[in-house]
Amino acid sequence: MSISIFYNISVIRQFIGFIYVTFLPGFIVVKLLKLDKLDIWEALVFSAGFSLGILMLIGLLFNEFRFIFGKVNPLSAATLITALNVFVTLGGVWVSLRNLGEDKKFIKDFQFRSIIFLLISVPILTIISAVYANIFATNIPLILIIILISILFSIAVLLRNKILRQVYPLIILVIALSLIYHAIFVTEELYHYGSDVFGEYLTSNLIAKNGYWGLTNPYPGDISLGRTYSMLSVTILPASYSILLNIDLIWVLRLLFPTIFSMVPLGLYYTYKFLNKKYALISTFLFMSYYVYYTEMLGLNKQMIGELFLVLLLITIFSEKINYTNRIICFLFFSFGLIVSHYALAEIFLFFIFISYILLRLMRQHVYHIKLGMLLYFFVAMFCWYIYTSSSSVLDSILFFSSYIFDQLGNFFDFGARDPMILRGLGIEPPPSFWNALGRAFAILTEILICLGFIRLIIKKTENYKIGKERFVLLLTAMVFLFMLILIPGLSRTMNMTRFYHILLLLLAPLYAIGGEFIINLVFKRKNIIAASSLLLVIIVPYFLFQTGLLYEVVGNENLSLPLSKYRRSTTELYIVFGYVDAYRIYGAEWLAENAFVKTTPIYSDLWSQRMELRGYAQMPVSRVELITNTTDIVSGGIVYLSPINTILNRIIGENYLWNTSDIQFMRDLNKIYSNCGSEVYKNTP
Repeated sequence: MSISIFYNISVIRQFIGFIYVTFLPGFIVVKLLKLDKLDIWEALVFSAGFSLGILMLIGLLFNEFRFIFGKVNPLSAATLITALNVFVTLGGVWVSLRNLGEDKKFIKDFQFRSIIFLLISVPILTIISAVYANIFATNIPLILIIILISILFSIAVLLRNKILRQVYPLIILVIALSLIYHAIFVTEELYHYGSDVFGEYLTSNLIAKNGYWGLTNPYPGDISLGRTYSMLSVTILPASYSILLNIDLIWVLRLLFPTIFSMVPLGLYYTYKFLNKKYALISTFLFMSYYVYYTEMLGLNKQMIGELFLVLLLITIFSEKINYTNRIICFLFFSFGLIVSHYALAEIFLFFIFISYILLRLMRQHVYHIKLGMLLYFFVAMFCWYIYTSSSSVLDSILFFSSYIFDQLGNFFDFGARDPMILRGLGIEPPPSFWNALGRAFAILTEILICLGFIRLIIKKTENYKIGKERFVLLLTAMVFLFMLILIPGLSRTMNMTRFYHILLLLLAPLYAIGGEFIINLVFKRKNIIAASSLLLVIIVPYFLFQTGLLYEVVGNENLSLPLSKYRRSTTELYIVFGYVDAYRIYGAEWLAENAFVKTTPIYSDLWSQRMELRGYAQMPVSRVELITNTTDIVSGGIVYLSPINTILNRIIGENYLWNTSDIQFMRDLNKIYSNCGSEVYKNTP
């Protein structure tokens, strides 16, 4: 690793560097804590979590004590690799001197067979297929990949094979990577999927260029960027990867973070082990099947990292493989990782474990896993971080959203005040076509089975499942929260219902398998795992094919899968519906950043450009760009940026309005100073 950095050996530095940084420091911690009861895949997830936390912690410590170390810009390749090497070397020596033994345990139960090499080839084929589809404008390779994934999953569920059961974790990792890779290679640049990636790129790029991260919010006029800036997961972490691996930040956010995100389903498989292995596999596949996993989440880098720490916290709390002392250590460390990775997830997790603890105490139940000290630590650490970083932007957001929800309570009986996705999920919104109705029917069936699974636990909470009262109360809290999202107007709009449901599936997915078994038990009057698995499979495979958009694409129906339908999408749909950012927009934004005095010159654009390419590629916070209207008064020396949406499609998009560019009178008095046949820049010359 050190040699590849010193001589800047391309490919080797990136490949070895990613493995070294992402897994090795954490694996040292796993061995130091003697977590030898973890199997190889569980140890892999823990290694990733510890490594990411260590990298963020090292960056934070060097930032705060940079003047003591004589470092004005502490985030440099030399500083970071020295710190990591010292940690790995001393930790490795400590492990050896303690003679922990049993090191072969991590590999002795894992024999390389032909099936493993076949499984590993699936993500590679997915990358090749996605690139091929993007170059030659065809979706056939990706359709075949999605069919292959569904066949692979079906075989794993139906066959009673000992070897297959041993590689369930690998099957999950392969499917997780394949679903992610089929989506991220739809473009060579950032693609936001309606999310925060451009703001995350802005903040991480600032840290990488400056070489340090500060507590003060550098974007006082942009509360969204303020929240993002307070998260180490999209400031210090991506900047450190970029510096150490000498890789563009765009590829860190587009490829490395989604690859790390594939650890989340793998970790979930172990949180679902209170079921049998087959049901744990099915439950994990349900989580991955929901389209948010491989679309919207790919534009939410801080949530991707946050979910990894959330899953590790769930494993830590409920795992019987971790003793009390190590449970406390892991909880403290992963709590720090979650708090500095994603504010909303941290708040949701605190709410869940707090309510669960209160309910257990009211029920006079002994609490084994969730201790009061854990709750107090998490609460104090979270609010201290959110108060003292980024000018309290996160705390201000919490107060703002709380006020918004309170104001919306007056619309309690108005269905229109709720997120449209809630109406769609309940089957209230009329579907536009037969195929949409069929796709929604399978989605509703998964929801029904989740509800039935919860009813099954209420009736017979512990029968056949090692669920425990604490996990049951946590599931109860999640179900109550789901109903709160449906009932309380405005609550789901604080993050949007699709993301909330994705997060709740982290906890609720096992109820799907329990619900399927519940139905089979009622029909056959006895337990029948084969019949239950077949029923679950009959529902979940079509659900998966509809969620990925494959069945919609085959029948020519409208769908939101850009990888499968990009080749036939019009320019209007790509730009406006999907928020596609192409070379015209990127080069226009970069030219503007390089050639205009953007720190002092007034900049004007429409809403889409303000929040996408200007925010990301021109590195302009929203507060720096004013929106165009038909009455905008362009000041002397002001610059107007027009994207292809404005020049080719003749539309200007605002907060609550839509104009034709040709109708904007003041444009005729401006001088064009740049054009790439797509994006244009005008200046109001005095």
